[in-house]
Amino acid sequence: MGSRRTRSSWSGKSSDEPGPAATSLLSVLALAMLTVATRTDTFAEGLVLGLVAAVGIAGSQIFLAGYFDPMKPQPMVWVAITGGYHVVGLMVSAVILALWR
Repeated sequence: MGSRRTRSSWSGKSSDEPGPAATSLLSVLALAMLTVATRTDTFAEGLVLGLVAAVGIAGSQIFLAGYFDPMKPQPMVWVAITGGYHVVGLMVSAVILALWR
């Protein structure tokens, strides 16, 4: 028989779609290229690079999405939660990439 797809209760989308994993991989690949280009190789440099990349790239996009979406009851709370998640994730990724070099 075929594989059974499960549905997520909050979005109605299948939980086995590659979207989030693919976009996260793309973000980490771009961050790896920045790590090499800036010769980041220490913990502190990784933190700074991750913070700059997260706030400058992901943070600005998330802020715009939350700010101009009238359907969210509290858009700035959504921005803080979603943006914080991406900032922490990219900072951890940048530290790992910096120390891996």
